[in-house]
Amino acid sequence: MTRARLLALLMAATCLVFANPSIAGPAQTQVGEPFPDLVFPTVDGESAVRLSDHQGKRVLLIEFASW
Repeated sequence: MTRARLLALLMAATCLVFANPSIAGPAQTQVGEPFPDLVFPTVDGESAVRLSDHQGKRVLLIEFASW
């Protein structure tokens, strides 16, 4: 598959996901509403860390992707 076709397919899939709210997930949080409780597995995979465990503290979430 050529790079241009792959890019076009990726863009089309992205448009479909964002056009259909049932696929994209719940609506975004509005200003003043509490942030949804996120759950992240630990490195060892044996337990999880919840965002609500850090309520009242500052939390920095770094989101990245490796293409």
